Amino acid sequence: MLDISRIDENFRVEEIRLPDLRYYDVLEEPFSIHGLYAPRQLKKFTRMPDAYREDPAICEGTRELIHCTAGGRIRFATDSPYVAVLVELESIVNLAHMPATGHSGVDFMICRRGCRDYAFKKIAMPTRFVSDGDRFYKGFLKFEDYDDHSEHEVMLHLPLYNGVRSVYVGIREGASLFSPVPYGIEKPVYFYGASITQGGCASRPANNYPNFLSRWLDCDFVNLGFSGSAAGEPEMAEYLASRDASAIVLDLDMRLRDPEVFRNTFEPFYRRLRSVNPTVPVIAMSFPKYPKIHHPVTSNYRDHLISNRIILDTCLKAWAEGDERLWYLDGETVFGERDQEDCTVDYSHPNDLGFYRMAQALLPLLKRALYHL
Repeated sequence: MLDISRIDENFRVEEIRLPDLRYYDVLEEPFSIHGLYAPRQLKKFTRMPDAYREDPAICEGTRELIHCTAGGRIRFATDSPYVAVLVELESIVNLAHMPATGHSGVDFMICRRGCRDYAFKKIAMPTRFVSDGDRFYKGFLKFEDYDDHSEHEVMLHLPLYNGVRSVYVGIREGASLFSPVPYGIEKPVYFYGASITQGGCASRPANNYPNFLSRWLDCDFVNLGFSGSAAGEPEMAEYLASRDASAIVLDLDMRLRDPEVFRNTFEPFYRRLRSVNPTVPVIAMSFPKYPKIHHPVTSNYRDHLISNRIILDTCLKAWAEGDERLWYLDGETVFGERDQEDCTVDYSHPNDLGFYRMAQALLPLLKRALYHL
């Protein structure tokens, strides 16, 4: 097979040959790790406590996907003229409808030190997935290629559909590492859902919809998206309710496509969450659909309409009972009015445009939830 990097240098992964490069383990200070559960205490990267990986009451898929680092971020500041990253992935992943940059890559986002206006600059990515050694890869960014600031804030977005065993950040020997600027909203927003919430099929981690919202609102967040596995167990409702969250976003009905199963799941899930935490702001959204390109009313689309109504009915009951911390978002509206069919990869999972529009649709509701508007 032709090696395209021999023809187009833009596809080449540059070698890192710097005699003054020194690597640091991100599990040590002053790195700040977000979106993951107790990484320093556990000495590993996971989204939930180990007990949930062993609990038979939790859906098997959720237990298997807890190790994925979707939503995980590493933040720090430095006066080094460059920054490198050395990543050891959990496993080799090959997905037909999602690029390696999204399921296993690490985004570099930077801004001037002391600021929060992070912008994407580069992606560190595996070059191939053939042998076990391909779990290791490097990335490198030279700051002078993008601006003339002497000190930078750096945010690394971790893989969406893979886990990481270790992450090391490299800077010039003798340069300094600093703690990052904290989030404006430090208490995280929790997102709970299935594959779309996890990030399928963003081209790179930072383009998942919770990541857009986090940057726009300068808020921390935790992504509890579990591909094909958000079963709405009571234990998950209790876990979410027990978190010190600034808000919770629920995106459940893709996994639970059977309307009768969903009818017996969603309202009990919400009521269990509310019984533990009656005040946390909650946004309930239905599965993103684009009605303009539906011609026959298929059984799949009817099921979607029924599930959507179940979510709305639950909200109507809660509002009638005085719940003022609940918002509803109709999934048929999230891809906008034009070019809806261009918002997904496979008629289901959003591409980058789809995730961007989802974030735009959620933005006003999440603002109201966070600022009590």
